[in-house]
Amino acid sequence: MLGSQRCIFLRYGKFILEYMNRLFAVIVVSFLFVIVSQAQSKRQEAAAIRYARNISVSKIEKGMPLIRFDKWFRSLGGAKLKVKYEVNDCGEQTGTSADRGRDFPMCVEATAETEVSSIQVNMQVGTFKKGITMRRPVTRGIRVDEEGEEHSDFDSLAELEKFLRPVWGN
Repeated sequence: MLGSQRCIFLRYGKFILEYMNRLFAVIVVSFLFVIVSQAQSKRQEAAAIRYARNISVSKIEKGMPLIRFDKWFRSLGGAKLKVKYEVNDCGEQTGTSADRGRDFPMCVEATAETEVSSIQVNMQVGTFKKGITMRRPVTRGIRVDEEGEEHSDFDSLAELEKFLRPVWGN
């Protein structure tokens, strides 16, 4: 009996070892793909944020000053603002099967916070598959939230600035 088991191992052992080696290779390649994909995603997000921060406000909206967005945004509230940037899908993902295969818009959301309020400007800079594609980003949402009050939505950066200047005195 031992001889027949040895014969089976010799016959199928080679195939089992090949199968295990291939399976291991697939696992390693898949793991590397995930790591590379995440790194590319992080680079794309960093590039989008850099682009949004550095673009002139006059390119986003006609009639606005020729100043970098990040400097203009901070000027709305001065040093008391805590500003952060993040990349999102402009609120378009539904979580349904209709999302499969879509190239979602890529927005950079700038959020400035004080102790009692926050300002959000969401601007589209491209799409997730194509990257940064817009020479003139499009604002997709401008909002001010005040503690204990309703939020205020704005159609333009100029309206936001007009609203905030008297309130914050900058």
